[in-house]
Amino acid sequence: MHEMRSDVLFNRWPSVMIDNLNQHRILPWNVLFSPSYHHLLLHTNLSLSHTDFCELIIQCFKRVRYTVVCRNKENLINDRCGSIINLLIAKNIDTESFQSLIKNRLLELIRTVDLTCLHSEFTDWRFDFLTNATIIGSCRSIDDALKILILRFYCNCFLMLLSQMETSSLIDSYLCLMSVKNENIYENLKSIWYDSLKLTFEKHEETMKIIDTIEIPIIFDLHLPRARFEHENIDRISEKCKQYNDLPHDKLLYFAMEKLRNTCVYGKNIERILENSELFEHYFYDRLVLVLDELQIDHLSVLFVQSLLTSNPNLTIEDKLKHFLIYYDELIELLNLFDIGFRLIEEAK
Repeated sequence: MHEMRSDVLFNRWPSVMIDNLNQHRILPWNVLFSPSYHHLLLHTNLSLSHTDFCELIIQCFKRVRYTVVCRNKENLINDRCGSIINLLIAKNIDTESFQSLIKNRLLELIRTVDLTCLHSEFTDWRFDFLTNATIIGSCRSIDDALKILILRFYCNCFLMLLSQMETSSLIDSYLCLMSVKNENIYENLKSIWYDSLKLTFEKHEETMKIIDTIEIPIIFDLHLPRARFEHENIDRISEKCKQYNDLPHDKLLYFAMEKLRNTCVYGKNIERILENSELFEHYFYDRLVLVLDELQIDHLSVLFVQSLLTSNPNLTIEDKLKHFLIYYDELIELLNLFDIGFRLIEEAK
């Protein structure tokens, strides 16, 4: 029996149905008897060549469903997907460093993700190998089946990474960074971006789940990373300020600004942002994008609201921020009124 070949085991089966069964590429016992995906990956030693990485990216994006709050932006989703895919797979100097960062982080995640957790769905590669519908339906060889199994695992790792990066607006902010021409502003934004990248990568999902499709809510055109987390931080400061409404205006604004400096998600970088008017424009722009998205206002452009709030050239940075820190409720009422006005004008046309 130890010399039995596939032509005996699969008598009268067409040879095209199962490939390479007689090539004697047998998995070692320690891999075969271990349910661990990590053991399997160490044995196969699959490194991601540029071609493999590109194939992985394209396959992964077939599983992604982006969602937006404002319906008039749904038509922008496909273009954005194309831009991200190009950023990840195009071979040019501008994208090389970003691709290297993502690829290295992906390989690190593949090596270190916790699969021992009770909630992990990648508990036994052998069970998945024998029961996965794609493998059963399409693979004609052990090698093909292992490749599909490992690609599936890699895809899940990448989708976890992609979701994390989108939540932290690392992709949009990188696209913004690439468009900056001023060298000083570029270096400052780059420093903020890398600091945020490090913070984001320090935290990752504790469990590994099987992801057939993933829904990722997005907000277009954010200029800084972790902008949504900063929006939540400012919301908390605004709520805190309501408890001190009896303070004189200048003291309340001072209190709010100190809170911002101490709790900002950009850490010490907030000082650079507040001291540099061009950096602050990016920070303030994100505040406007996020409040319009939160209110589901799609009739007002960010540039219109920006001119509405900052048309006075004598306004200080503190004056501009007080709309979010102290007078946020009033700002919401104002924006809703303008939105209603624009709708009425459009209906009257």
